[in-house]
Parts: sequence; C-alpha cells; structure tokens
Amino acid sequence: MLIRPDGRNLTFTRLLAAALAARKGGTSPAGRAELIAGCPGFPPEEAPEGVAEYFARTGMATTRKVLAEASALASSWLAAGVFTLTLQAERSFSPSPPLAFAWGAKSCGGRTAALVNSRKPQRIKPDDRWLAALRRMLDGLPPGRAVIGSLRNPQYELVCAAAAESGRFLVLVLDGPLPQMNAPQRAVKFFEEYAGLATAGRTLYLSPFPPGPVPSPKACGPIRDAWVMSLADEVYVVEVRNGGNMADLAGAALKAGTGVKVFRPEKFGRSAAGNKELLEAGAEPWRMPPGGGLKTKKRASIDWPARILTLPENDYLIHYTRAWPGPWPGQSRADYYSSLLRGNPDSGHGAFDSLRRILLEKKIRASARMVRGNEPVTSFTSVRPEDLDGLIRWNPALIRWTFEPYGLAIPRELLLQAGAEPVIYGSESDWENMPAARRYRFQLQRSGETEWFKEREWRLRGDFDLSGLDQRKIVALVPTAGEAGLISRKFGCETALTSARKKGRNGGAIRTRL
Repeated sequence: MLIRPDGRNLTFTRLLAAALAARKGGTSPAGRAELIAGCPGFPPEEAPEGVAEYFARTGMATTRKVLAEASALASSWLAAGVFTLTLQAERSFSPSPPLAFAWGAKSCGGRTAALVNSRKPQRIKPDDRWLAALRRMLDGLPPGRAVIGSLRNPQYELVCAAAAESGRFLVLVLDGPLPQMNAPQRAVKFFEEYAGLATAGRTLYLSPFPPGPVPSPKACGPIRDAWVMSLADEVYVVEVRNGGNMADLAGAALKAGTGVKVFRPEKFGRSAAGNKELLEAGAEPWRMPPGGGLKTKKRASIDWPARILTLPENDYLIHYTRAWPGPWPGQSRADYYSSLLRGNPDSGHGAFDSLRRILLEKKIRASARMVRGNEPVTSFTSVRPEDLDGLIRWNPALIRWTFEPYGLAIPRELLLQAGAEPVIYGSESDWENMPAARRYRFQLQRSGETEWFKEREWRLRGDFDLSGLDQRKIVALVPTAGEAGLISRKFGCETALTSARKKGRNGGAIRTRL
C-alpha cells in the first residue's frame, strides 16, 4: 500500500489549512483538497502565520479571530489522533489530490487486497452467485492480508464484516469527511450506526474528502472507489458490469501493473460482462473451487400437515409483509452481514422471512414511512387475499412490490379494541382542517394519481404486540402448502393460502413464490 503518513509539522499545517478551508463558502471538496495539498509545512509555532500568508496569496485572506479558531480546531483534531497521508502519485487513479485525512492504526503490517463489485440489487439473497464468489475469495486470502472496504455500500460493508469476524486488518475508505472531523454528535451517531464493522486497533479510517460541505454520495462514490483501487496491492474482481466505473478502474489498475484476479463464472451475463472484458485484457482468472459455491443452509423439508383455512368475510384485517432489504429493525449491520456470509436461509429478508420474524418477535413493528406527520403506525387492510390481483404490481419509485402474498390476518374485533381505525383519504384542505389527534390516519388522495383508497388501509398507533394473543386466532397467509406447513409446525397458528399473482415490470403476471 503506497501511502505514507505525513510528518507532524506537515500534518498540523494541513489540518489548520483544512479548518480554514472548511469556513470558506463556494469552494468544492476538490478545490479545498487542492488548496490544502499545496500548502507547505511549517513548525507548529509558525503554522498560523505561514498558513495565513499562503491563503492570502491564493486570494483567501483571513482574520486573526478566524485564524485563532481554526488553530484551536486543528489542535483538537491532532489531539484526537487525526493525521494526514500522502498517496504516491504513480499509484493514484483518483482525480482528487493524493491527500487523505486518517485516524486509527497507522500501519496495516503488509499487503492489501480490494474485493470489488458493481452495484447490486437492494435485496441480497444468501445464494446470490456474486456473494458465493466473494465469500470464497475472502476465505482464500493469505493470512495477514489486509482488506480495503467502505461504508454506505452493501458490497463494501460485507468485506468490512468479514474482516471484523476474521481479525484481518481493515483499511476503511470513506465517501465523506472523517467522523472525527465532524461535530461530536455526528461522530457518535456514525460509530453507533456502523458498530461491529470495524475493529479498534486494526482499522485505518481514511478519507480523501476534507471537512466541510460534500456532494451527494452518488458524486463521492467514484472518488472513493478510485482510492480503494489506488490503495490495493491486489485487486479481486467479483462481478462488474462492462463500461462501468469499477470495470474502468480495474482496467487502469491492470495497466499500471497491479495484480488483478477476476472471477470467471460458467456464464458471464450482464452482471459480469466487465469480468469477461478484463480477462480478455490479460487479468488472471479466478475460478470457484470445486464444490466451492456458498453452501446456503436450506430450510428443513416440510411434511407437516397444516390445517388450511378460508378466511371468513369481514372477520379479519390483514397485515401484508414485504421483503426488507438490509438489516431488520433493531438488527445491527454486523449481524446482518454475518448472517449473509454464513448463508443463513432467512438472511435474504424476503416477505416470507418478514412473516417469520414477526411471529418470532411476537410483534408487528410500527413505521412512519409514507405517513404524513411522521408518526409510527402499524398498517392493516381489509383487502382479502383473493382480491390482491389488481393491487400487486412493481412500484419503480419505491423499488418494491406494492403487496406480496404473505401476511398475518388478525381478528378485526381485537384490532378495534387495540385502537385501529380506517385511514382517511382526503385532500390538502382535509389535512389542514383535521384535528391533530386524527392526522396519523390521513392519506393524501389527489384526482388522477395513485388510487390509495383501493388499499382500504387501517392504522394503529405504535407497534402491535402479539404476545398476549391466542396464537390459534392468528392466521398466517402464504402462497404454498409447504410454507403453510412450516409456519404451522414452528408457530402453531392457523394458515390460509393466497392465490394472487404479481404483475411484473412489463405488466405480465408472474408466480407468487419469491
């Protein structure tokens, strides 16, 4: 890994320049980085005056008060362990200057490996081909090999989780400023959110972005990816699309003499078209070991006889479940990624997994998503399974199905006792005139837009606790007799089959089994 920590004088000078540059409006992160990287180093006692003169020469004069505040901030960053790094220019594939802000371990103790993917669908399934290849590549790395990862991207976060589990050193390249250079409350939130993905003492946090405003993650991602590739002594390409940013960076690394190993699947397809191009350019092929696919743990075969009911008219309200990409509510990222790497059958978080989790937790969790007023509610509907055909369709704006053929039917009488009430579909004027206590029930309905009223929704404030209910009064809705048997055996509740068909993205009907 061709980076070196800057000396103490240069580090303090650059931190002071960063503190000053962050106060200057109208300057892009790249512009601030260029400004900071060009500042010469000064001894700490001379740095304030020297940096002020440097900024004045660039047309950015400052006052003594601002300079004193920036010096105090730079000193606090230095005391917190922040330092700066310089990337050797011959290995840089990034358009940004070869300057990074860093915190944590200063040495990875050896060579580094980057395991890279193009973006994948939101929902990761435990038997995805790319996940199988990633796991085997991670397992095959030499002992002591450090890995390079990042955050806010599931493919990178899987690498971080694997490094934490195995005790490997991790170089964590961020797509925004170092948390230690943000406000304290933001830093606390950062470490709470990503707890378990990095190990203290074995992680180097690194950011090519100086403190101050940054563009969107979409704009920062390519710069982050370029730094990941620049820091790697070896690159392992899992699945990349042809012509994408990651394929281009891997190609540049190959031309620069970096060792590039590329997964060679039996069939490339669109998701691995970039792999084929890299192999044709001379990259070393990496093949899955014989029998080396991720051995996903299968659900037990079901031969349990389930009593399958037909729901009586108007006696039940139904909470339909959906797939849940990412960690469950209350589940840490580290636990989620660990379950995927182990191949747990419920780690894909499909709609059936969501149903099973509700029954395991004995709770339907409330959500404020798409509820005006941001009050968490639990949603139900009076739409019966046989009436779902006209409502199940792909929603491209939300990147999900409007309904899926899994759910829990709860006696209407019990929900009424708990406080459930029907949604009020209305106009903006209805919202303005509505008492605050009823607003959690409101759903905007405009003429010519989505006909929300067809969903016949009911809402209940907060979570709905199932622990006090007689399980025989709860009816689980599933599309197959096998799933009905599993639910009946595991949870002892009644089951009913759904028969709805989902309309695919092109409008055609597709099977309900996910």
